[in-house]
Amino acid sequence: MTTLTIGDVEIIALIDGAAGLLLKLGEVFPTIRPEQWEAFYRRYPRVFADTAIWHIYYNCYLVRIHDYVCLVDTGVGPGPYMGQLHGKLLDALRAHEINPEDVNTVFLTHAHSDHVGLNLNAAGRPTFPNARYVMDQGEWNFYQQPQVKMSIAPYIDRMLTPLEQCGVLDLLSGEQPLAEELSAIPTPGHSPGHMSLLIHSKGQKALIGGDVFIHPAQVTRLDWCSIFDMDEKELIATRKHLSGWLEAEEIMLAAGHFPHPGFGRIVCKGGCYYWEDV
Repeated sequence: MTTLTIGDVEIIALIDGAAGLLLKLGEVFPTIRPEQWEAFYRRYPRVFADTAIWHIYYNCYLVRIHDYVCLVDTGVGPGPYMGQLHGKLLDALRAHEINPEDVNTVFLTHAHSDHVGLNLNAAGRPTFPNARYVMDQGEWNFYQQPQVKMSIAPYIDRMLTPLEQCGVLDLLSGEQPLAEELSAIPTPGHSPGHMSLLIHSKGQKALIGGDVFIHPAQVTRLDWCSIFDMDEKELIATRKHLSGWLEAEEIMLAAGHFPHPGFGRIVCKGGCYYWEDV
């Protein structure tokens, strides 16, 4: 199932990196011992290429409400990302008969390079020319610091800063409505101003959660963090809040780095949370 319907809202999962990447678990999660992963091999076989290798996926999401189109994240871009991955987002959009000109809003969950890679085209202009690009004010402020650009995010002046110069960037603070059935909610920790998109229509809800969870095992082990997580304490607090809320209200979750399409639920069994694909 690559399309999820929430009331009047259609959510389409788009494959950005068709094959994903294979990464060493010990390098991405250096504090987690190899034997701690064993409990998850059978439960989540699609994310383990073998016992020491993580298969990470790259999904973006298209949210459609009648004639309104919102794209959540722009993926890795033309690449090569991490030396080997080339984004396929435009192809995925075309497969659903969506042209770049059709997008009204680009919602950026955060500013990591695999989520902002197609913000701009080769000429340095917005890839989605009729869209307003939306992100968190604190995220923007953090990544505009010269020392941050120099040390961890040299791509920012190529993939993000020109959006402001082109006059297409809107910065949000706190929980904010985007449209009648869409709201931006703060979910910080993975990055300083990480946001998620809440869809609410006709009594149903779904959350497009960005990188709050990047591996299904983290739904059970809320304290398992990766080298990509910038504030572990804050992220764990965000996960605790979200998992209880999503489970209690049976809210669907779309997770960008889970196996495509990344749709599922958080369920509680024996006092522990688990991820279940839908």
